[in-house]
Amino acid sequence: MVVLHKQTLFQIMEECYRWEESGKAGPERTSSSPLIIMLGVVSLIVPEDDFRMFSKAVNDAVSEELGLPALIGQV
Repeated sequence: MVVLHKQTLFQIMEECYRWEESGKAGPERTSSSPLIIMLGVVSLIVPEDDFRMFSKAVNDAVSEELGLPALIGQV
């Protein structure tokens, strides 16, 4: 289990978007390159096969943190 501050969670979401977009931009990324995020002295490495699930979990956490489910009536 990892506990993150809100700002760190938002930064991870940004990194997910950048990593995903870099794969669409061209063939420079190999199919097996992982997403690597540095959190202080800890590295978080997400294999490409697990990226979609990781990205969804981050997006769900950000949505919950921002209160989006309550805004759209999904409480």
